[in-house]
Amino acid sequence: MTKLGEGVYKNDEKALEDTKSRLVGIEPFKTALELLKENRSFRVWELAEKLAENGISFAPEAKSNYSKLNTILLQWAVYYKILKYDGKEEKWYIMRKG
Repeated sequence: MTKLGEGVYKNDEKALEDTKSRLVGIEPFKTALELLKENRSFRVWELAEKLAENGISFAPEAKSNYSKLNTILLQWAVYYKILKYDGKEEKWYIMRKG
């Protein structure tokens, strides 16, 4: 990696960590992490049900809500290394460091 590339990478790491620290405090990430304190993993419908208890939904129909919620988690929680997804089992897990 070039010196310029190393500098950009270091700055991006800080930005990633700053964004990650903010995301964990907002929905649906906050509730996802709460579920993972109670259980080793969860499925998206379980998260959707928990969010619905607090009046939070991302689409009016259950199937659309599950799909949108899963997409949000895939695009944000995986990228920011908050959660990891097992597509075979369709389960979400906490992202462990290391």
